[in-house]
Amino acid sequence: MRPNYRLLLLIGSLLFQLLSSTAGADPSVNEVLHSAYLTRLFALETRLSTLDSRNQLTTEEQVSLTQLKTERERLCRRIKVSKRYVRKRPVKIRNRMNKESIAPIVAAKAILYGVNPDFIHAIIKCESNYDVQALSRAGAMGLMQLMPETAADLGVENPWSPAENIDGGVRYILAMLKEFRDPWKALVSYNCGPEILRQGLPIPGESRRYASKVLQVFVKRRMGQGGDYRF
Repeated sequence: MRPNYRLLLLIGSLLFQLLSSTAGADPSVNEVLHSAYLTRLFALETRLSTLDSRNQLTTEEQVSLTQLKTERERLCRRIKVSKRYVRKRPVKIRNRMNKESIAPIVAAKAILYGVNPDFIHAIIKCESNYDVQALSRAGAMGLMQLMPETAADLGVENPWSPAENIDGGVRYILAMLKEFRDPWKALVSYNCGPEILRQGLPIPGESRRYASKVLQVFVKRRMGQGGDYRF
């Protein structure tokens, strides 16, 4: 059997990146995720190589091959973006932006995507309290607390940028609103992921409290301004 030079080169490259990304003490959450993505890609490429080396594939194997290639593209995108996240977190920046400075960005995104600006403000208030450098223990980043994999899927290159973070967060909550057609459920899925609702699993108490809190902040803002309650 001939050696698969493509696989050997890839294994060497992935191992080098993996060792490089984990070198040093106390890695950040994003560095850990970056390493995890590399490990998953290593396993995926091994499976792909096995299928590619066969002369004939069953229908089931052809479907599996297509799925693996799609997953590889997604992992490569996440690896590329997560590497940027590690490097791009700002060091010297005023952490907490006041509502006046963030309002023009929110207003622009609200018009662009057709989402109530007060709803966006309510999410930002509950997620980060307008702290552009907010980083949760789980790895959620920035004003609207985007998880690395979510940000990568949304094409957000710099989640520490207020404009990019809000743009990605608004697109994500809008997708949840369209899917579940209920603001409370949309907020639950924003907090813990849509699969919980899609699979009919028990909703975590933290996500229940989060969704209710955002809606309370939203209603309070609307009452103070005398506007409608469209989301």
